[in-house]
Amino acid sequence: MNTAYSPRRWAAAALMLLPLLSPAFAAAAADDDNPWGVYLLYNQRNNSNVLAPYTVTDTGGWKATPKAFTTQMMGLGVRYSVHPLLMLDGAFALITNNPRFGDASNRTPATAGNDYGLFTHDSGMIRLTANLVSPSVMGVRVIAGGGVASYRLRSDEQPFNQDKPLTVQMRAGIEWKPASHVGLAFFGNVDAPNVTNGRDYYFNKFSLEPTIAVYF
Repeated sequence: MNTAYSPRRWAAAALMLLPLLSPAFAAAAADDDNPWGVYLLYNQRNNSNVLAPYTVTDTGGWKATPKAFTTQMMGLGVRYSVHPLLMLDGAFALITNNPRFGDASNRTPATAGNDYGLFTHDSGMIRLTANLVSPSVMGVRVIAGGGVASYRLRSDEQPFNQDKPLTVQMRAGIEWKPASHVGLAFFGNVDAPNVTNGRDYYFNKFSLEPTIAVYF
């Protein structure tokens, strides 16, 4: 008999989980009767952009060379605690640093007016996640979950592929609440699969994201 799957072991595991359903645990995880939160976010991602150079034949035969770049985004988010242990989160952010993801060479005067390799400021992200929330200990709690993120990526360059990649995003972070209405948090996010158009840009999976929230 395979004891790893015996009824006795399953019963023991169920008993260990019972405290999570207790009123005391739920009360400890409650958000001080402030279920809504509005927050500012800053997101930074360092991207190695490991894509091969290629030739753009439809606009003069110039060479495009992708290169490493860093994206910095700022935005707003909304959180809602539907249950002491469950929080829904929606956010949007725009790229603020206008990063260069590639260089161009051998361009003709007819195509030199377009600036290959720059994301414009209307590029950004929209994200929806569901998150588990731990009980607060000395004002500190863990928030972890996942959902989907959609990236809107724009460039002034005409041959640039302007798809809207959709990816699964997993995230985990720690939030400190010095007061019931204020929260300071730091998250790590992981996208899977990587956001890329397969030619010009290739985002790394991992990004860092501090936030500051007001709860009410």
